[in-house]
Order: sequence, then C-alpha cells, then structure tokens
Amino acid sequence: MTHNGDAEQVLGMRITRDRTMRTLKLDQQLYIERLLSDFNATTSKPASTPSAITSETGASEGDDNTTATDAERQSYQALVGSLQYATIATRPDIAQAVNFLARGLVSPTHRHRAAAWRVLRYLRGTTSLGLTFAGTDGLRTLVGYSDANWAGLGEENARSISGWLVKVGSGPVAWSSTQQRMVGLSVCESEYVAATLATQQIIWSRGVLSDCGITLTKSTPLFCDCRSAIQLASNQKISQRTKHINVRYHFIRERIQDGTIAMNWLRSEDQPADALTKPLGPHIFLRLRPTLLGCEDTNEVQHSQQHSTNI
Repeated sequence: MTHNGDAEQVLGMRITRDRTMRTLKLDQQLYIERLLSDFNATTSKPASTPSAITSETGASEGDDNTTATDAERQSYQALVGSLQYATIATRPDIAQAVNFLARGLVSPTHRHRAAAWRVLRYLRGTTSLGLTFAGTDGLRTLVGYSDANWAGLGEENARSISGWLVKVGSGPVAWSSTQQRMVGLSVCESEYVAATLATQQIIWSRGVLSDCGITLTKSTPLFCDCRSAIQLASNQKISQRTKHINVRYHFIRERIQDGTIAMNWLRSEDQPADALTKPLGPHIFLRLRPTLLGCEDTNEVQHSQQHSTNI
C-alpha cells in the first residue's frame, strides 16, 4: 500500500482539517457549484432559508395545478435526485425542503417547482456549508433530538412530518425528515411516533459505537419539546386516547425502562429537529442551523441543556 497523505476528497465530499482547533469539516462545495451551474442558478439571488413559510410552500390558488411538460418533469426529477444526495451526505439543513420536493416527483406542481428553485437560491448563498466535527473531550457523547409537525403543512392526507437528529459529540451523524405512515390524531401522538423513530436510530448508533470500542454506560438523552409525548412514553398505562396507537411505537417505553434512552423536555425555540419538520423564518432557522451542522461550541450545548428537563 502507498500512503498518499491525508484524504482530501471522498465521494464528492471535501475533507478539511484544522489541527489547531481539532476540527474536521465535510462539505460539498464543488458538487453544489456544479449543481447550480447545471440548473442555471449560478446568478440567482441567494435566499436566507431553504423553504419559504408562505408562497412556495403555501397552497395558493392555482399552485397545485399540474402543468409541467415531460421535459420539465424530467428536469425536476433530476434536480430532486441531486439534492437528495447533498441532503444525506452533508446538508441536513435542506432535509425538510427536499422531503417536500420528493413528494412531487410523479406530478410536480407549480408549488413544487417554485420550492425547488428556492432551495437552489439557498444553496447559492451557502455553497461552503457542511458538517463540522470537533475534538473537544467534553462533547464525546451521543444525543438525540426529535420533533413532529402535526398534520403536515397543508398536506391532503393530513400526515405529520417527523424530524430527528442524532449527534456524536458536536457533529451530526444521522438525521431524517419524513412523512409519517399513519395519520396522527393529536400533537402528542405525532411527537410520540417521531420520538420512537429517533430511538431506533439511537439504538443503532449505540451499537456502532460499541463495535468501535466505545461503550456507553449512561442513558442516551433524547430531547423532545412535547411534555405529553414524554409522559406517554414513560407511562405503561393504556388510556382511551392512546389505545389505538400501533404497538410497534410503544417499544420506546422498554428502552426507557432498560436505561437505553432518557427522554428530556427541550424548549421549542432550542429544538434543532424543528427545522426538519417545517419551514422556519430566517431568525429561528439561522439560530438553529449551527446545531444542525455541528458548528456549536461547548457553551451553546450547555446552554441548551440548562433549558431541558428530564421527565
């Protein structure tokens, strides 16, 4: 074998190390710049957020008309496929927007095409953003966040959107923004389902860390901003309001009992998974984005934990 030095590129991702600050960054700047060029967005006006909270994602009259030609449909599908790779690799900040776009692959409407252009405008101003992993000893922990947008964002099937984020230390290692398979009858139920999905990923992540020789003896904190969902997960009783919930989602109770996870309440304004469930305004989104991408420091983590409560 020949040692050619430190890796600088892998699967289209650029690796940047800062030995002094003990950080490692993954970004896809070249990939995104090529994507913008392919879809003629290199001179577009940058947007501050990947999704607008009104026009692009709101259902205005005529927005849901399917008027795309075959060429426009194929171009839209190619764009969404390219955005999905960026989403799963280094850009959790566009996960919610791309999740919305993916639901229009078969028949993209004007609303979907406008939202796609909005994502390109956002990437236009954030080409160098990516994941940052810090080497701070005090942050070598596993932590999860879960949230849900009840009944979605004007979706016809009224299904909620689940969002979860799992981090090792300061860096995110897994995230998701997806439509739930069931129609939640309450905010509590949709948040409960989202927390269960996050728990599954936490269990898998704990196993991977164990294979790497890192054994976690303490419960993994899972932050949720819904107190009723936390109480439901901690209560073994089946009430009239919750007896219809599929039993597969109740396994989270066993994981709390055996100490695998510990659900904690976190203020909604400090919940990074909120950005994975619905469009947010610039002020809130830009404040949560550092946590999504792993750029926060020890003080920010401690600040969030001060506003959380174990239930």
